[in-house]
Amino acid sequence: MLTFMTHSVQLQVTEWIHTGELESIHSLYTKYVPKRKKFTEESFQARLRLAALDHNHNIDREQAQTKKGALQFKLQYSKPAAGYVVKEMKTPKSYNFRREIMVGVVERCLSASSMRSEHRHTDAEKEKRTLGAHKGLVKPSKEDAVAHHLSRFVNK
Repeated sequence: MLTFMTHSVQLQVTEWIHTGELESIHSLYTKYVPKRKKFTEESFQARLRLAALDHNHNIDREQAQTKKGALQFKLQYSKPAAGYVVKEMKTPKSYNFRREIMVGVVERCLSASSMRSEHRHTDAEKEKRTLGAHKGLVKPSKEDAVAHHLSRFVNK
């Protein structure tokens, strides 16, 4: 409900906008992307995606229970309430999504290495891909190059 004062241009908001969920996501971002470290854009984006996966994987955790089945709560101090409030305790976070990602990466690497073995290049083909070969230069033998290098110093 919004109300306006008649003598001033002051807006009072009586309905609160809760930002706790947004703040928890930002806190999770700083776990994966610490502010004191620099990252490449690619690494930064990958870390943000990991944070999002972590958040989405653990968003609907159940309330924790004791061994006897009683629901668990905790007391937490709240500044707005100026006192302690009761909060539900959640079950521990699960990081199984990380293992699933690692398994997928390993499988992809194994399939990529088998694909690479089918397309192995011969030594002659590899020489064609050197920087000098692109400029039309033929790579001399190491012995000839060393002899030429040393002969420059003899003439002086």
